[in-house]
Amino acid sequence: MRIAESQKISTIITKEPQMVNHGLSTGALFLLAGILYERRHTRHIASYGGLFKSVPHFAAVFMVAALSSIALPGLNGFVGEFMIFAGSFGKFPLLTSVAISGVILSAVYMLSMYEKVFYGELSIKENENIPDLKTREWLYLLPILFFIVFIGLKPQPFLDKLESSARNYISAAQKGEAMGGRQEAEEENRK
Repeated sequence: MRIAESQKISTIITKEPQMVNHGLSTGALFLLAGILYERRHTRHIASYGGLFKSVPHFAAVFMVAALSSIALPGLNGFVGEFMIFAGSFGKFPLLTSVAISGVILSAVYMLSMYEKVFYGELSIKENENIPDLKTREWLYLLPILFFIVFIGLKPQPFLDKLESSARNYISAAQKGEAMGGRQEAEEENRK
């Protein structure tokens, strides 16, 4: 019984950090894409190039979010992906290996996109006068950046909270109280 409960807790704890971390990294990337769109009114990668010269702070924040998204060790994305792959490899080594190749391909895509947008010649005149991050933008990006780095460097406080929640959830599920089980149990008791 204890081993089965431990495996259930491990399963729950493994997927939760990835959902939180994915929300942080993609949330940051969408915010940054929106900021860039508001400044240039285009989403075409070919309309950019060399932006690092005109918006270095924006480029640095974008790089942190991109590296988080591709699971660089030391950033939050690594924690969730490592836990999922480590937990999956023992049971599904072939499928896990295929999934890891997907991570590698997404890293290639993300880094090549970053290179096209931020490096190279600043050849498009409209890109020369794009303003860098404003105070308001820093105010909503800094908390996201903080958690991207903090969770990557010190994930244990978050994992401890998840373990406690997972234990409570499993306990409720065993009593028939989780996922609508309470209603079913009450209906059976009435009969």
